[in-house]
Amino acid sequence: MANYIQGLGTQTGARPTCCADCVVDNPCQSKPTTTEHTEYGTVGVLGYHPLTTVSQWTTGATWAVPDLALYSGAALNTSTGYFNWSPTAAGTYFIGFTATTACGTSDLKIMTLAVDVTFCRLTLGTSGGDSGYSGSFYVAPDFVTARDIYIDFESYTVQDRLRIEADGVEIYNSGCIGSHVTPTVNVPAGTVNAGVYVDARCAGGGTTLWVLSITCA
Repeated sequence: MANYIQGLGTQTGARPTCCADCVVDNPCQSKPTTTEHTEYGTVGVLGYHPLTTVSQWTTGATWAVPDLALYSGAALNTSTGYFNWSPTAAGTYFIGFTATTACGTSDLKIMTLAVDVTFCRLTLGTSGGDSGYSGSFYVAPDFVTARDIYIDFESYTVQDRLRIEADGVEIYNSGCIGSHVTPTVNVPAGTVNAGVYVDARCAGGGTTLWVLSITCA
């Protein structure tokens, strides 16, 4: 099986012919599939903001932004789908993209462009018992610079331990405690993946109950 690069995506399989008289497996009957996602921008900074994926059988997809005129100074590469724009104001923009195949089938999806908007994927509110907790968070767009997180951890009387890691390196350890703590922890610049772990009943004892919340500065 061969891999065929289609626009910004890859389609695996034998490449069929786009023809008007095919009855079975006619690629002209299938729409391309685009993926909605969020991009991040900065006021005054020129950037390309592509849709992530296009999967299709046919070659020669053409891209369009129907409301391109609304984005002052914006340009679109109709062959690749790259959107070149320098935002003039902070905010969240919802930009519609269409991908049209050589057969004329098309798909419309919305790309969310967040310009100078503070996001934080390392946000958590959970509680539990003896099974503890283990969570992994992809946080790269949110920690380009170092940033504090605020922790509220209640472990009551049976002792539990809270640990926070940044790219596998421990940056916080509550110790084995049966109390309430509210530390502020600095997450290093450039962190890509964060891990949050509750080691329940770290000192043994009876059934435990704990409550945890994490928010960002």
